[in-house]
Amino acid sequence: MKFEPRAMQWPMIRAALTMPRCALWASMGSGKTSAVLYVLSALSLIRPFRALVVGPNRVIGSTWPDQLRQFDEFRDLSFSVVVGDRGSRERALQQDVCVYCISFDNLQWLQEREDRPTFDVVVIDEATRVKGFRLRKGSKRAKALYQMCKEDRVSRLIN
Repeated sequence: MKFEPRAMQWPMIRAALTMPRCALWASMGSGKTSAVLYVLSALSLIRPFRALVVGPNRVIGSTWPDQLRQFDEFRDLSFSVVVGDRGSRERALQQDVCVYCISFDNLQWLQEREDRPTFDVVVIDEATRVKGFRLRKGSKRAKALYQMCKEDRVSRLIN
């Protein structure tokens, strides 16, 4: 199937391409996932990168993989879903892909790994799940995500 951005998706795409750190606040069903995938696809034409997509289990396990498979324009974006038991997550991280999808529940595990991969792009799906980070207070997953995003290599953050 061919992806053709809808009128409401163009401002999201424009913002994510022009601003290194941006938040896309739009209602459910407005096409945020496919707009972000469009941005990742466009960025992959410029240079190779590694993206980390963080979201709820259900969204990471089905929505992102489904969208990646659904549209022809995103077929070149290789991906790995980092969920399941420790062994499954380790195998998923060993794959040489462009997009790694991980749930909020596994974020702290990823941050604590000694040989944790680095990412150029971080996408936070449903950012309200990490709103707890406030000046050294807040949830462990919010702190783990903050540590990953403050690294110099993360050049783009999309909420």
